[in-house]
Amino acid sequence: MKHYNRNRVAQWGGGAFTDLYILGTTRGAAGVSDFTAGALTQDFTLETPAAGDILTYPTLAAWCKIGFVGTAVTNASLSAGISAGGVEFATSQTVLAVNNGVATKSIDELTVAGAVKVFGGATPLSVRITTVGGNLSVLTAGEVWIYLCILRVNDFITLRYG
Repeated sequence: MKHYNRNRVAQWGGGAFTDLYILGTTRGAAGVSDFTAGALTQDFTLETPAAGDILTYPTLAAWCKIGFVGTAVTNASLSAGISAGGVEFATSQTVLAVNNGVATKSIDELTVAGAVKVFGGATPLSVRITTVGGNLSVLTAGEVWIYLCILRVNDFITLRYG
């Protein structure tokens, strides 16, 4: 998985999202696949925000940039939330097709009261990819871009925002 910090105005134009995570068949260490599970489901921890970090609206956006292809794989979906298999942000959204966006929930719609708005330093942000018909390890193509907006308490302390 690749992680890019997007909160530098000069580099990214000050977009709504501060972080971009890319999962794909060539995005792992040394260009290998992130999808290694010999199973239909694999969880990925995007990061564990520090105490005081805040997840803001819009909570999450995800896009399939390269269509998912693999022996017998007929569908792939993404769920996102807190902790492994969490569904607070997105629930079983299809990501098999290229440029297929994921429906998201705003902070007001989240069902986990308080836990997501301000982090305590121990709650991970997680994504689960699920395939139908074939294990994730057989994927030969596929890439999904996941955007989040995280206001980091350390950036406010050091005046990196603004």
